Amino acid sequence: MNKKIKIFSYIRLVIYTAAIIAAVMLVNGKITTSCYWNDKYGILCPTCGMTRATINILRLNFREALKYHAVYTGIIFPLASILIVNDTYMIFKRCITKRIELSIIEKICGINNSKNGKYIAVILLIVIVFVMYGIIRNYI
Repeated sequence: MNKKIKIFSYIRLVIYTAAIIAAVMLVNGKITTSCYWNDKYGILCPTCGMTRATINILRLNFREALKYHAVYTGIIFPLASILIVNDTYMIFKRCITKRIELSIIEKICGINNSKNGKYIAVILLIVIVFVMYGIIRNYI
C-alpha cells in the first residue's frame, strides 16, 4: 500500500475516533459549548446551533435538530455521515484485501492526483449554501 495513503488513512481513523468520543461526551453533558458571536453581539453565525442539532440527532430528536440548524440537519450531517462511513469501510477493506481502492474522501482530497474539479465544485456549493443560510437566518 502506498505510504501516503496509509498515513492519511490512520490520521482519519484517529480523527473519527476522537469525534465519536466527543459526541458521546456532548450527549452526556460532559462538554459544554458557547458561541462567541451570539454571546458577544447577539447574532447567529453560520454554525450556531450545530452542536445542539448534533446532540438532538444523536438522541434521534430530528424535529428539534431541524429547529436548531435546518441546513446542517438536512444536508450536511447526512452527507458527512455517508462520507465517513464510506471512508472507514474503504480503509478497513484496504487493510483486509491489500488492494488500493480509494474512498470518496480520498478522491476529493486528490490523494491519487486525479482531477477532482467536480468534487470541489460540490463542496464549494455546500459552503456557499451554508454561509448564506447563516446570514439569512439573522434577518428572518
